[in-house]
Amino acid sequence: MQCIQHHIHIPRKDIKALIDSVESAFQQLKPHT
Repeated sequence: MQCIQHHIHIPRKDIKALIDSVESAFQQLKPHT
């Protein structure tokens, strides 16, 4: 786990962009009902 923690100094806006892209991917997976 320690070598993973080394890589987690991601800027906040990068995290937000990552979350946004994940959410839009989930939107495409879900059927629009």
